[in-house]
Amino acid sequence: MTPQLRFPEFTDEWQMKKLGDIFEFKRTNSLSRAQLSEDGKVGNIHYGDIHKSLPTLLDASKVKLPMIVSSKQFNTADAIKVGDVILADAFEDYADIGKVIEVVNLNHGQELYSGLHTFLMRPAYPSAHGFNGMLFKTATIRKQLMRIATGISVLGVSKNNVSQLVVATPSKPEQEKIADFLTAVDEWIGVGEEKLELLETYKRGVMQKIFSQQIRFKDENGNTYPDWEEKKLGEIARIYQPLTITQSDLTKTGYPAYGAKVIIGKY
Repeated sequence: MTPQLRFPEFTDEWQMKKLGDIFEFKRTNSLSRAQLSEDGKVGNIHYGDIHKSLPTLLDASKVKLPMIVSSKQFNTADAIKVGDVILADAFEDYADIGKVIEVVNLNHGQELYSGLHTFLMRPAYPSAHGFNGMLFKTATIRKQLMRIATGISVLGVSKNNVSQLVVATPSKPEQEKIADFLTAVDEWIGVGEEKLELLETYKRGVMQKIFSQQIRFKDENGNTYPDWEEKKLGEIARIYQPLTITQSDLTKTGYPAYGAKVIIGKY
């Protein structure tokens, strides 16, 4: 298989492999959220956190994770290692399917386990840190996961079916190049999101000052605009009663309709 877009220094064909050949599936625990706490010595990856809060590339030394009081009941061979990929095997809809994290860093001596509704997958051979986490975000894997997912209110996938999925993988040097590039893109996006959040916060503050008249604009001659007037809404807008339209009527008319209880028009 030859990708449509790749770095020019690489020409080797990518190899098609089953996920069961790429990863070794390790044991996980079934501790519910209620069995975890904020205090303890051992961290636990719950599938809900994979869906809601944890980044795809997880530096476990920098995040607060649910804790297990003791790990005596677990085999240390199943403790999470750097490079492990953790897949959430249950999801509410297809938008959440294929959510994974790849652990790219652990504190020295940090003990961490994979918990309820997760598959802990350990690379069977050396791979570039960051590549496998990105791999699961591709349409190739997500579409395959959609086909094997079963369930009604909650969708799920089995370990056996996941191990049979086929993906194309490049050499480790090309994996490193891809992972470095995509990580850099994520960092750029993160910086942009931080700037956007700051601008939105600034906008909310300025709007508050404008509408409380702490800030007043001036015209092109430097003169202050007239004082604001207080008026009732009925004096500046005409309120129309909406039409009563059934769902079947909407499909017949072909015109857009809005679900507001009233429509305010310019007076």
